[in-house]
Amino acid sequence: MRVLVRDASKAAALAKQGVEVVTGDVQSLDDVTRAFEGAEGAYLVLPPDAQATDPLGKNRAIADVLRAALEKTKVPHAVLLS
Repeated sequence: MRVLVRDASKAAALAKQGVEVVTGDVQSLDDVTRAFEGAEGAYLVLPPDAQATDPLGKNRAIADVLRAALEKTKVPHAVLLS
């Protein structure tokens, strides 16, 4: 199991349980692609941002990055919780 987080310290408990922690940004195609490499599936969550001036636009941009990374890495199964 692997998780992409902005701050690895917040996933320390997961790392202790054997989860591979990848540090990055969901708005970065390179970071998301790195997190998806070799995955058989992905469970995706659009992170809420109460401070965004255009939250729908921001989530659309993130969804576009997720889609591009899924296509690039050819992850065969994905679930999106929005």
